[in-house]
Amino acid sequence: MYRSSAELRVGAGDLADSIAAAIADEYRPSRQSTTRVSSKDGTVSVDFVPQDIVHLRAALNSTLRLIQASHDSLEATRSE
Repeated sequence: MYRSSAELRVGAGDLADSIAAAIADEYRPSRQSTTRVSSKDGTVSVDFVPQDIVHLRAALNSTLRLIQASHDSLEATRSE
């Protein structure tokens, strides 16, 4: 079976640090994952470890949804 890896980068502006912190729990080492989540210069970066393509696709979809939900929640609670 083929194994693939991916790097996901999402521009999130001033919410990048908060979004990275919110989704980082999904990738803690205790869950036997070496996927890394970080933020820098307004961008959330997620580096996925090599895995079979089906699991990689599911991980990418799940992560994109987590990022979107985190962004929407933070935007809704932002002080004006």
